[in-house]
Amino acid sequence: MEKITRKLIIVTTSTTITAIAIGVVIGWFSHVPDALPSWMSTYEKQIGDLEESVIQKYVSRIQTSSIEETLRYLTNEPHVATTDDDEELVNYINDAWTNQLDSSEIVSHEILLSFPSEDQVNEPNVAEVYDSTGQLKLTTRTNEDVYGEYMAAPEKIIPYFNAFAPAGDVTGQLVYANYGSESDFAFLAAQGVELEGSIALTKYGEVGRGTRTINGKNYGVAGVLVYSDPEDYALEGDQGYPYDFSLPPSGVQRGYALSEFGDPSTPRYPSIKSAFRTPVDEITTFPVLPLQPIAYEDASSLIRMLRDNASLIGDGWSTGLNNGKLNVGPGFSGGGVIRLRVNNKLRYVTSKSVIGTIKGSTEPDDWVIYGNHRDSWVYGAVDPSSGTACMLETTTVLHDLRKSGWTPKRTIIFASWGAEEFGMIGSTEWAQEKAFLLSDRAVAYINVDIAVFANLSFYSRASPLMTTVLKMATDEVEDPVDSSKSVFDTWKDYYPGPRDDIPYVAGLFANSDYAYFYNGLGITTADLSYRGNLSEARYQISPYPTYHTGYDTFDYMKRFLDPGFMAHATVCKVSGAIMLRLADSLIIPFDLMAMVGLIESQAETTLRNYGEYFSEDKRGYLMDAINLLKDNAIAIGDYIESDLDRTNVLDIAAVNSRLRRFERSFIEPLGLPGQINFKHIFGYHYGTNDGSFPSIAALLAGVSSPSREVITNAEKQLAMITYRLLNAASMLEID
Repeated sequence: MEKITRKLIIVTTSTTITAIAIGVVIGWFSHVPDALPSWMSTYEKQIGDLEESVIQKYVSRIQTSSIEETLRYLTNEPHVATTDDDEELVNYINDAWTNQLDSSEIVSHEILLSFPSEDQVNEPNVAEVYDSTGQLKLTTRTNEDVYGEYMAAPEKIIPYFNAFAPAGDVTGQLVYANYGSESDFAFLAAQGVELEGSIALTKYGEVGRGTRTINGKNYGVAGVLVYSDPEDYALEGDQGYPYDFSLPPSGVQRGYALSEFGDPSTPRYPSIKSAFRTPVDEITTFPVLPLQPIAYEDASSLIRMLRDNASLIGDGWSTGLNNGKLNVGPGFSGGGVIRLRVNNKLRYVTSKSVIGTIKGSTEPDDWVIYGNHRDSWVYGAVDPSSGTACMLETTTVLHDLRKSGWTPKRTIIFASWGAEEFGMIGSTEWAQEKAFLLSDRAVAYINVDIAVFANLSFYSRASPLMTTVLKMATDEVEDPVDSSKSVFDTWKDYYPGPRDDIPYVAGLFANSDYAYFYNGLGITTADLSYRGNLSEARYQISPYPTYHTGYDTFDYMKRFLDPGFMAHATVCKVSGAIMLRLADSLIIPFDLMAMVGLIESQAETTLRNYGEYFSEDKRGYLMDAINLLKDNAIAIGDYIESDLDRTNVLDIAAVNSRLRRFERSFIEPLGLPGQINFKHIFGYHYGTNDGSFPSIAALLAGVSSPSREVITNAEKQLAMITYRLLNAASMLEID
């Protein structure tokens, strides 16, 4: 650990005594109190710790009525990324932050997006069924039923589509393929089903949108349809919104279908003016087949028309349609074919993000970032505006605190990202553009995308380093239902963790704007929300029934998810308390031992599952690196607790520098095999999540007799992981 020279302490003490003496003399003659020297004031702020009263004031000023009105405004009309309505919200947020924060700016990126054809009369995205005589028998719908009381400006609702699905016009036999997984198609092929040139009808779940096209193409499929089965998206006996909580028959989940996130035309680099753009015909992250989502009322009709062959129903295949009667095909019982027409268009557009800043008083180059995206597929009350309403309430309350004299030690950056729904594009491009600054300065990223799924319990995905601050923040906020409990108590009741002292904290995936911050840059991250009890059927609908549909409305939120907006307020309170602790604590409150615990667990599982493929020496090197990391983590923890000179700003800065950069030690700059944005060696959204090191599980999971090449690649990954662990250990060394 670097030590400030004692000579500087002596100089500081001497200067202080001199200043006091001069002040006494002047005061004696003038009887006017001398102001505290500016350097002295700054020094006191540098060595001052978090004031708990600031958090208490923040928590007490959060208003449910304010959050409700903000959410109502944000969801008044559809606001797909880069549209005029999205632009209106850009200006609204920028105006608010210009008044509330030290600064606000609109950041633009030219990005490649995908939209349905503007000519919906001649170029709709539809599936058409023709009978054996060539007569048109059915055309799938292109948009939801509209309930005018709850759905303003319905003419602005974007038609059903999956972004970046390629245009195409294909005709063939329809075949039901369950979720469209590789095993689903393999089952059909093993039963002798002719998949070449077929159109596959699949249901949402288990498999990514684009991945099902890759799986299908491997078996000769020509196009893919996808729908939300009521067995997965509705409660038994429900009619569907607006009558109840469930997905109605015409609701369709839109969404992007890229295999990577970020602007597909500028992989690895930001979409700035000087960027090289990959020619569209050379982009490899697009879906490989025409892909179109349809309503389950249309899927029901198609399934009824298919040939009935019970021998082709795979193990576990089922449906909530047609009283559970599942026909698979291939082909229709009365003959005929299905034609799939997809007319999506690619075009370059300007995406805007809003970046607001409160400059830190003593550590302005340390950044705590709090963000959420702004764009939605339609009204977006749950996704994403529940989080944006919380974020705007947070900046409003912080504005009030600043008027009373409070300023954070570290800089707080607020971000309203653009084009998240198309693949986390706005946040990824900004993070790539600021990558060097973020790697040096970022303390943490707090994400509040879908802040409210339900109103029962707090829930978090987070880096293990956030464990302590999550516990502290939830423990100081009152449960909105039972005032005798804290949010922490309820969280632990509904989501018990493997340790008695902390609830379950889920791993970070790559399905929101934290994706590049965490997986690409190694910035310590927490994603925060309120959810329901997984033991109840209504909360097993993932992520919620009206996800990405035209029925994700303000009314849906107010009537069915959070009627009193108490869950919104609680997420505001907890996220703000976390932010304030990260921005104002003298020592950044990261839990090093929780990270060590994750590493030990992944190592143990890796060696148990795949240890036979590694020599004893290599297994030993790994464990030696982990033990060194653990020893150094304990040592620096003891140093902070007992020996750190808390009047020494250089020693404090040295400790915080190690803590701030620690998670970056686990980033492999070359990326994990086959990926460009997944670089975190302990990330969850890569490979097979069996509890092992992800890149090793991706190579060896489910492989009974791996080739020499596969084993060699696994050995390379183990060596890389060991090296990264040694780097992390050295980061914590105390001189």
